[in-house]
Order: sequence, then C-alpha cells, then structure tokens
Amino acid sequence: MTPEEGIPDTRVLAIASHVVHGYVGNTMVTFVLQALGFEVSAINTVNYSNHTGYRQRTGRKTTADEIIELYEGLKQSYLDEFNMMVTGYMPSADVIEVVGKIAREQRFNSLTKPGSFFWVLDPVMGDAGKLYLPEEVIPVYKSLLREADLILPNQFEAE
Repeated sequence: MTPEEGIPDTRVLAIASHVVHGYVGNTMVTFVLQALGFEVSAINTVNYSNHTGYRQRTGRKTTADEIIELYEGLKQSYLDEFNMMVTGYMPSADVIEVVGKIAREQRFNSLTKPGSFFWVLDPVMGDAGKLYLPEEVIPVYKSLLREADLILPNQFEAE
C-alpha cells in the first residue's frame, strides 16, 4: 500500500473478451482498473474487430489450451499472485472449465491469507432473450456460481 493512496496494491487477473473497436470486456476492464491504480494482467478470450452487436466482425476465439498456456507462462515467470480475478465473455464450455480451474488454483493459493482473493464472475451468455453461446455452457456456468464471490448477470442471464 502506498501511503499517498491509502489503498493496498492489488493485482488483478482479467479473463474476458477483447475488441479492437469499442469498450467491452478486457478493453474496458483493463482501462478502468488501471485508472484506479490496480495492476492488471489480461488474458483475452476472443480477439474481435468489434463488438458482436454489429452486423459483422472478424477475429478469433481463444482456445482453452491457449488460455492455459498464457496462464502457465505467468506462473513460470512468478507473475501469478493475484488478489482478484474478473471474468467475462468465455466462448466455449472448455474455456469456462479452464477459467474455473484457474480461479480454484488462485483461491487455493490464497488460503494462508483469508480474504486475499476475490473473484468477480460476469456470466456473459446472452441478452434480450437470446443466447450468445450454445446451451451446453449453462450447466458449466452453473457449476462455477458457488465458487465466485460476486456474480454480475444481466436480467436474461439471471433468469
């Protein structure tokens, strides 16, 4: 904690989407948290040209293996001690499972310091009565709900 700020140093792992144009997912989370003084490490679950609300987009989904590879790289460089994890859009059930595994590992690593890890889960699955993802992701998301500290569904996702 810096005396001038009066807030503790906080390291955040953000696992969410990234768009070249627009302000969603890691594009927004990283900016806001860094502006507040947090140290943010971002793993992008997709790299798209723009938000999916436009008629078209280009880009790629990140695979579960790629997410694990990036996380393992952080571990190998001793950059994997996080106080908080923020997760957003995950493009597949495999990615959701891998992110749950990362969260469980972070929680386990914080057991010697109770209250030192907090997971914010935004289950970005759909809106306005329409799923963005296949229905098979719903049970995978449900399996994570008890593990997250704060869940931020929109009304459609909560229903």
